[in-house]
Amino acid sequence: MKRADVDVVPNGVDTGSFRFRSSEEIPAEKRILFIGDFKWLTNIDAAENILKHIWPRLSLKLSEAKEKTNVKLWLVGKNIPTKIKNLAVGKNIILDENNKDETGEIFRKAYVLLAPIRAGGGTSYKIIEAMASGVGVVTTNLGIEGLEAKNNIHVLASEHEDEMANLVLDLIHDHSLYRKLTLNARKLVEEKYDWKIIAQKLNEVYLSCL
Repeated sequence: MKRADVDVVPNGVDTGSFRFRSSEEIPAEKRILFIGDFKWLTNIDAAENILKHIWPRLSLKLSEAKEKTNVKLWLVGKNIPTKIKNLAVGKNIILDENNKDETGEIFRKAYVLLAPIRAGGGTSYKIIEAMASGVGVVTTNLGIEGLEAKNNIHVLASEHEDEMANLVLDLIHDHSLYRKLTLNARKLVEEKYDWKIIAQKLNEVYLSCL
């Protein structure tokens, strides 16, 4: 806005509700999660991109390598449209339209958040929530726009479907990479996006106006 009297207060999460999990708490079943309310076109577009392009590539790569890892695609959200349901065909795809768990519990069951966000604006809460929970994140540059998260430090980001499939595979196979990214991401959330930090900053803004 090019004004000196503007403060930016970020969105964030309650790190108490989105607890960071230990290595022992990571499920053996590798669920690749996409989560969001499907009344938003942004989420429909991302899920369609996963089902048409990223997941088939990922499945093929796993098949060619004769992977025995238990990998499933997990789509969670309300208002899943018919065209997404029609695309979600396969024994390793889970459509979850009526999940009653708290969001934090959903993330604790996931291995990777796959969020190929290609449109929309504002903060993607799912990215911050995954980072707080110790879930690996594969997204686009737009998915982390407005956050201080950096590619290859906190998340893995790409604009290309084939590369995104490879990045998911990297997180499945490379446990040291997975741990490095998730620890860095949690630290960033604690320092920048915890509600306590945000509330303190907002309070300082209010006080400056008095």
